[in-house]
Amino acid sequence: MAPMAGRRRGLPRAVSIRFTAGERRGQEGKGGAPSALDDLGFAFFRPHLALPFVLHANRAQTLRAWGGKTLDASKQGAGVMAIQSVVVVGVISVCGTIAASMTRHGLPGRWGWIGANAVVVVVGILALAFALDWAGWLTAALFALLVVSPLALLDRARVAAQRGQWQKAARLQVWAVLLHPSSWARIGLRLRRARSIAGPAGYVAALGRIEATGSGRQKAFARLMLAQERRDWDGVLVLARARGVDYAEAKPREIRALGELGHLEEMVQTYAEAEKWLLPQLRQECRLFVFAFMGLTGAVQQLLGAALSAMDDEAKAYWSAVARLGADRHDEVGRATLLRLAETGTSEGVRRSAAQHLQRAVAGEAPASSSEETERIVERMLQGSALARAPSPSTAL
Repeated sequence: MAPMAGRRRGLPRAVSIRFTAGERRGQEGKGGAPSALDDLGFAFFRPHLALPFVLHANRAQTLRAWGGKTLDASKQGAGVMAIQSVVVVGVISVCGTIAASMTRHGLPGRWGWIGANAVVVVVGILALAFALDWAGWLTAALFALLVVSPLALLDRARVAAQRGQWQKAARLQVWAVLLHPSSWARIGLRLRRARSIAGPAGYVAALGRIEATGSGRQKAFARLMLAQERRDWDGVLVLARARGVDYAEAKPREIRALGELGHLEEMVQTYAEAEKWLLPQLRQECRLFVFAFMGLTGAVQQLLGAALSAMDDEAKAYWSAVARLGADRHDEVGRATLLRLAETGTSEGVRRSAAQHLQRAVAGEAPASSSEETERIVERMLQGSALARAPSPSTAL
């Protein structure tokens, strides 16, 4: 080591500095990589000789840094594209589910909704092929515009109509038609506008115009609705079973007509066969019909207080009275409620329904006893609703 140190001390200054740099490179190869501060210190003492080494070291560090950043950026880009693809696939799956559900439940105007979902699917596939960076955003935005928004507006319009807020229902329907201008959406707008402007008479007149000028299915739908407005339950039953009206519109009215006519066994059987094909909201309405005509007051009150709480007060009073008279046709509270609705109900349909049901109760038309099969179906419905049979009103008061 001493001779080596002597020779090193005896070398010219430039050679000594280059030798030192060589040693430093050897240390780097063994894992002792110099820092940027080391290079700066080396350049400070011999700037004119150290510059080449400093430039070399800085260039190596810069390349390593940029290489890491490029790798990280590529990983992030791959992650973003994967997320976009997942979003597109998810939206396409939801579109397929919605289209299949509308077909299964027989909604009127379902082909318009199937077309809207198909547009979203096609745009999503094209975005995956040509604009992957934005595919998820584009597909989700189009899905919200063409499917989610109009469906939400139509649902809010339905709730407003149930509450008797016809002007609000018409305004919401206008926005829904702007986003989904199908023929059935426009028919709904015509009916709600007519009801908000001219009341029940305007609604009936609008149905008459649809019956005169609409398509085959639209005419059948208008005839069914007109029969219901007249409370012609025999006519409703015939038209609902004629297969000219879409399932979602016909089946609930068939079930109600059977109950209004006193065919309780057939009403329960019809509901049991149709239950799995009904939309959740329509299923709840049909359960209300069954529970009310079977005299299950507790079940009726729970439905009116929860799933069907959006109904207006007159409708709630009517169905509560029907349930009370279904349990005991001599119930004074039920009779008084129907008498009040028959005399002072806001719409002609409510007055007619109340008068008809009160007349049957006064005439002493007692329902026939239920079969074991009907009892099992009703018990299953009650268990599905987490309900128990309520005592009759006469014993509960």
